Amino acid sequence: MTGIVLALVSSVLLASADAFKKHLAATVDSWVVIWLTLLGGVLVAALVHPFQVREVAITDPTTFWYFLGVSILASVAAEVAFMTALRSAEFSIVMPLCSLFPVAIALFGMAFLSEVPTIEALIGIVIVVGGGCLLSIERDGEEKFQWRSILSSQALRWMIVCSLCLATIVTTTKKAAPMIDSISFIGLILGGSLVLFTVALIAKRVPMIAMIRSAPLPAFSVALLWGLGYQLNFVANEFTLVAYVAAIGQLSIAFAVFLGVVAFREQAQPFKLLVSGAMIVGALMIVLAERA
Repeated sequence: MTGIVLALVSSVLLASADAFKKHLAATVDSWVVIWLTLLGGVLVAALVHPFQVREVAITDPTTFWYFLGVSILASVAAEVAFMTALRSAEFSIVMPLCSLFPVAIALFGMAFLSEVPTIEALIGIVIVVGGGCLLSIERDGEEKFQWRSILSSQALRWMIVCSLCLATIVTTTKKAAPMIDSISFIGLILGGSLVLFTVALIAKRVPMIAMIRSAPLPAFSVALLWGLGYQLNFVANEFTLVAYVAAIGQLSIAFAVFLGVVAFREQAQPFKLLVSGAMIVGALMIVLAERA
């Protein structure tokens, strides 16, 4: 149950971070936003590490450094693939493809971690992931959506790459769990990625500091909320199946719908509220299956 609770808290934090990202993207380069999220994750790891009661026990250095190296490369590749997908297609085409993330993670969990969800949990996963896909679709007045535009787009290929990279990180992090706690390991992954992104942004002469100073509160909020949410997501994997955590993570989309209505006074759309409610029911099915 601990893993599910942490995954739910992570979803709320990531949904809040996404809300601030939307505000920040109007004035700050998208690559700088990614840099901020990486920085937030590293800072959270650095602040929490002194309070870790568990000692690091790297019994197999070769395996450890292999997992870390692969994870850093996968982290950078995932960010580049996601940004390339956004630049190659419309936002409304790319976002439904985020539903590939929990699918890839669940498959990797079964293949490399021997984690097999129950039938009830699988039904809940399908409901949550399917609902997240529906909520990501920008629907027109006639309630139609051209799926061919997704299946034939370059964005699909890039999002498949992104999904496989994220699934790789989840798998290596859980594999490395006997040697190091998740927060420290993710901190190292994000730290390596942060260094590479910093070098790239400096090489491109992107005025990072000036951009952040133009919107300090949203920038700080994105870094803090995303850093906490991302770290908790991986900690949750230590307590339950990665497929469950990945599916619960999709609830951040549903939480964003409710947050938009309550905090930003966006118009309440019955379709989105109905799907969000169904996603919560699906999450409850995963919770009940996890407790059984």
